[in-house]
Amino acid sequence: SYNNTYDTLLISGGSLNYFGAGTIQTINSYLNIDGTVGNLTKIYPETSPTYSINMANCTVCSNYADIIGCQAVGGASFYADNSTNGGGNTGWTFGACPSSTLTVGPITGATNTCVNTTGNVYSIPSLGSNATYTWTVPVGSTITSGQGTANIQVAIGSTAGTISVTATACGNTNG
Repeated sequence: SYNNTYDTLLISGGSLNYFGAGTIQTINSYLNIDGTVGNLTKIYPETSPTYSINMANCTVCSNYADIIGCQAVGGASFYADNSTNGGGNTGWTFGACPSSTLTVGPITGATNTCVNTTGNVYSIPSLGSNATYTWTVPVGSTITSGQGTANIQVAIGSTAGTISVTATACGNTNG
């Protein structure tokens, strides 16, 4: 019966979940609603008519769910594959989710740097405000600023190697 805010909300295992009528459930990062064949995860309003799930961006890919009275709002794309539209829903596509593969890169920055130099900048195009980035640099080199972002500054050591990045956005990871 309350409005709630979650960073991550996982609803799974064929569970039965009620949200208060007229409430707004805001998800900041990741929403997962997954059941199994013959054991749908159910999300219903406590009483009629509806409740809202609000997510600003990303693509929500649900699977094997029974959804009733859910207003999917906020700008994200909501999909429910192998699921039942129990009625009163808006903002949902009851069908397959599009590919969730992230495209990362290319990494831009100096390719031939001198050993023991500082201030070397590397970056990739941003994947949006919900993305996090994990950079790796060769042994002996140090990330001096920007770890967790799309842009880093590196102090290059004396060992050659590769700079790489793995990004996570909307619960999807790619590197």
